[in-house]
Amino acid sequence: MNQPPPQQQQQQQFGMDFINEFQGSAAGQLGMQFGSRAFQHAQENINQNLNRWVNISQLKYYFNVSNTYVLNKICVLLFPFRHQSWSRLVRRSEQSGQMEGYKPPREDLNAPDLYIPVMSFVTYILLVGIQLGFTPDVLGLTGTTAFFIVCFEVLFVRFGCYLLNVTTDVPILDLVACSGYKFIGSVD
Repeated sequence: MNQPPPQQQQQQQFGMDFINEFQGSAAGQLGMQFGSRAFQHAQENINQNLNRWVNISQLKYYFNVSNTYVLNKICVLLFPFRHQSWSRLVRRSEQSGQMEGYKPPREDLNAPDLYIPVMSFVTYILLVGIQLGFTPDVLGLTGTTAFFIVCFEVLFVRFGCYLLNVTTDVPILDLVACSGYKFIGSVD
């Protein structure tokens, strides 16, 4: 076993003694209390304001996938001519039988998800990085360009629907998912 030199051992011991003394002192305890309160306040603030910008339950819907769903969906994306039924499955209320929405991707192969687009997006960036060299410039430029292409496609579709006076309530995340599926073909 290699032991550190005596000078390094003394420095480590001094550091441990200082930490132990600081934690035992009144100032150290006051600082720990202040730090933990500040951390709790910041965490509460983030939890309160996060739902204002991002609907977590809606995101959970798009990431509700299983391994079999992912495998079958990739097969559908790569070989669409083999798929027969393209209609979405509806989720109905147990009491009234009214439509409440669509079934999640785990239960419906035709439901758009965000898991496959996000994973293929990251894989695309890494593959381009392998091909051109892993530098922050290459990875950043590739990721930014791909991100803005997806955003442009979604805005283009929304603007086209507006110009053609197409009234539809297609959620933005459905369009993002459909636009992100293009990375599957580039990954394979």
